[in-house]
Amino acid sequence: MKFQQGLSNTTILKNKIVIQKINHDNDLFLNRINLIKILSFLNTTNFKFCLKQKINFQNSNLIIVTKYLKNTHFLTKNNLNKQTIQKIAKAVKKLHTISFKGFIKYNWKTNLTDFKKNSLKFLKPLQNKEQKIKILLKNYAPKNFVLCHNDLVINNILLKKKQIFLIDYEFACLNDYLFDIASFISETITFLITNKKQKQDLIFYWIKQFKLSKSKIKMVYKLVVFQNLLNCYWANFMFFKTKQNIFKTIFEFKYQKLENQINSISTNNYEW
Repeated sequence: MKFQQGLSNTTILKNKIVIQKINHDNDLFLNRINLIKILSFLNTTNFKFCLKQKINFQNSNLIIVTKYLKNTHFLTKNNLNKQTIQKIAKAVKKLHTISFKGFIKYNWKTNLTDFKKNSLKFLKPLQNKEQKIKILLKNYAPKNFVLCHNDLVINNILLKKKQIFLIDYEFACLNDYLFDIASFISETITFLITNKKQKQDLIFYWIKQFKLSKSKIKMVYKLVVFQNLLNCYWANFMFFKTKQNIFKTIFEFKYQKLENQINSISTNNYEW
């Protein structure tokens, strides 16, 4: 039996079965009913980029059970390349075409309020940065919503030879498709790649897969900054709740990204 403590769930591998228990620490940020609806619905679709999962409850804990898939691995710096990006983009675009009206609809202002209202202490001040981001997004009012993953971190993208699987749908909901495009940039490309030229090349190539207008490309960059603010609030809350230093490290990393990106966008510089 193998055990892994994740940031939003605890995973156990037992008898070729992957068992995930959703951590209660994240209850303030997760809607379990929405998650159950999404997983149940995906099990009935022909969406080949996800794994079939069973949902159980154990002592009020939400348990997600998946058959173990051999020879799989997560994204790393070594396998994040243009070929992989093409495959991930194909999976994300396919997810966005799935039609269903029963999921929660994302509201960025409400989400921001939810993320910050439970924090009584702060590792560093965020209010000034929040005000600047609100100005950036003052005209942002998306009208077309699709099914989005919303959390395209490296451990939520599973690779098996030529196949790609999107896993862990805790934050999935109906949202602007630009949010997922921004999520992959903020959570994966800028996390794994430190070389500026390589990072820019991969960001441009990723965006190219979605054939966006110039105005939408600018909005993607603004959403990257917004997502880093959300992650600062989340990591700050989790650090003071759990006292685990991993959350302090995440906060510091996201805070630095946030600071650099706000300064860049304010001068119309989108080269990160």
